[in-house]
Amino acid sequence: MGFGVPVGDWFRGPLKELLMDTLGNSRTGYFNITTIDKLIDDHISRRADNAFQLWNLLMLELWYREYVN
Repeated sequence: MGFGVPVGDWFRGPLKELLMDTLGNSRTGYFNITTIDKLIDDHISRRADNAFQLWNLLMLELWYREYVN
């Protein structure tokens, strides 16, 4: 059985810059940047818990940069 990690808190703290820089400069061309910015803004300001969505988008972007681009 796995264990939970505080990704949501990390996105508001030590991973905030990575999240914003990576998703804000997406190379995939698949993301609507306005929507991504809203997801990030809502998460950072605690209006919504978008950690799951942001983690998946971040991993997809990093995978794309490593293996496709």
